[in-house]
Order: sequence, then C-alpha cells, then structure tokens
Amino acid sequence: MGADLFGSFAEATSAALAISSTYPDLYNYQDGSALFYPLLITALGIIGCFFTSLFATDIMKVNENYQIE
Repeated sequence: MGADLFGSFAEATSAALAISSTYPDLYNYQDGSALFYPLLITALGIIGCFFTSLFATDIMKVNENYQIE
C-alpha cells in the first residue's frame, strides 16, 4: 500500500509540474521560479513527515493503551 501512495504522490507532483510548465506567465515571473512551487510543497511535506515521525516514536512513546487518550 505504501508504494501505491508514493506512486500517486509522485504522479500528482509530476502532473502539477507539467501543467504549470505550459503556462507562459510562470516563465516570465522571476525567471520561472514559480515552477518550483510543487517541489517546495513536496519538500516541506517530507520535512514535516520526518519531524512528525520523530515526535511520535521518540518523544511521546505509548507503552499502555490508556496513554492513547
């Protein structure tokens, strides 16, 4: 299931890059820097996932079921 989610995520990022590259105004706006917006969202998501995983596994460990609440 993880591979399917990654595939969908990669396809969505590629589609956003392909669609944004066909829009001519994005090329002219600050030398095309607006084309990196989908990649910025992806990079921030990866960093957020890393910190969330670190927080969930190392900082707030759950040893018993009553700690979940």
